[in-house]
Amino acid sequence: PSYLALPEASHQTLVAEMVEVLLHAYDTASAADGLPIQAVSISFGGVIDASTGAIVGASPIWGSASEPVHLHGMLAMARPHAEWKIVNDLSAALLSQVDRFRRDRGRGRLIVVNVGTGIAARTYDFESESIPADPNTGIQGEIGHVPVRVAIDGHAADLVCDCGGSNHLNAFGSGRAMAAVSPNLREDTILNVATA
Repeated sequence: PSYLALPEASHQTLVAEMVEVLLHAYDTASAADGLPIQAVSISFGGVIDASTGAIVGASPIWGSASEPVHLHGMLAMARPHAEWKIVNDLSAALLSQVDRFRRDRGRGRLIVVNVGTGIAARTYDFESESIPADPNTGIQGEIGHVPVRVAIDGHAADLVCDCGGSNHLNAFGSGRAMAAVSPNLREDTILNVATA
């Protein structure tokens, strides 16, 4: 359930639909096993505050709505016998590589950058054995929301990000944005991008 699939739906309706989809998947998997599944890990494509666990942004899914969503609490309340873990999708990808690089190097940092429906980066610090987050916001690596200035053949371009912000990197460089922008570009198009 996303704002693109259900453009008339409110943020609350989209969240409720997401909860229903996840609970249905849980119930279906539990029924197939004949027992309630005891632990569920979800890799979620949204900005998750590391200090609260709240989803504070999921513009590719929910659009510009910015109300924090406590998806973990909603799922735990509905199926309290299961242990629920929700982690940012890019954090999950990064963590899947930690042991491989620990053997090779074992210190320093490892970074993963993703360009998909959004653009983000995550950094793992081998010394602290963590993905350090900003102490004020609880987030890390949301580079897709960096404001940029873009000129196409010398003319300023102005696009709105899924989050509602103007001229974020996501608005020009995410997979969805590239699909929308690229048909308007020629082989000899000059594209200039700079941070705002």
